[in-house]
Amino acid sequence: MSAGTGRTAAGASEIEFAPALPGDAKIEPGIGYLQPGGLIVHTGWSHSSPPASKDQVLSQHDAYEGTQSWKISTPDGHPAARFIGYLTYERAEQAAAAIAAALPGKAWPARASGEGPLRQLALDASSTPAMLPLTRGGKPDWGWGCQWINWTMPDTRAQYEQMIAAHGVSPANCRTCAGIKKRWGRTVWLPRTGHWPRWNPSVHRRGRECRAHCMCMACISPPAIGTIGTVVDDNGQTVPGVRSAYTSTPIRDADHQEVPSEERPFAWFTQLLEEGGCVILDNRPCEGLWPIGVRHDDAFFCETGLDPDLDS
Repeated sequence: MSAGTGRTAAGASEIEFAPALPGDAKIEPGIGYLQPGGLIVHTGWSHSSPPASKDQVLSQHDAYEGTQSWKISTPDGHPAARFIGYLTYERAEQAAAAIAAALPGKAWPARASGEGPLRQLALDASSTPAMLPLTRGGKPDWGWGCQWINWTMPDTRAQYEQMIAAHGVSPANCRTCAGIKKRWGRTVWLPRTGHWPRWNPSVHRRGRECRAHCMCMACISPPAIGTIGTVVDDNGQTVPGVRSAYTSTPIRDADHQEVPSEERPFAWFTQLLEEGGCVILDNRPCEGLWPIGVRHDDAFFCETGLDPDLDS
């Protein structure tokens, strides 16, 4: 790493530093900037690309003026911020100072373990909207959230929900969210992503890096499409029923040929309209045609008398 940016805050000092890594990873010590509040601001470490061998040593990225990824860690090398990369050194310094100010004694003790309870206080303090890595017009900003801002998945569902509540389900300052909402006005039948990756510990494991508008199969939400009518139950009685699918579900045409994926929403619409006389389209996460997490009194079927368990 180059010997410094020349832009450290008053009281910050350049020290030898290396992040704590799991397993037998080999790492070459580099440089960190010890902040007045006791935390370290530094660039990242990586192998050359592609790695030449399993024994290759991780080396630090050079520091330079302008936009690059800056991280905040405890003195013993553990991440101290929920957001992973601050886009300028100055913004990382501001965040490190704010995190330290939220701790008991308003500083990270020099001998405190980065694996102890104090680190959770630091992560909680760094999860708020004021701590976003990007700023616009002097205010914290999500920008194009799907491209720039990564963070670590919280350890518990409660912490995850708390972070969403603080920022909003679709933050007003996320231009990716705004773009998706605008497109949905014209293409509501297309799959989409939500701002927050879904809570799914088997996919988005605790402490692992994640990002806004995740495109993995666990996070993409295809809209539900369906119709209502009647079915015959096991006792031979005619009862209310629902037929539903996703707009991306495979479907065959009148000639028993599979409909191309881009035409499936329209094929489903035509078939369901002919079958039930109406079509219901819901772009919220659904089970059948029942929005997940929506109370009965708030859902469409409160006016029809249909029970969500009667999907067929």
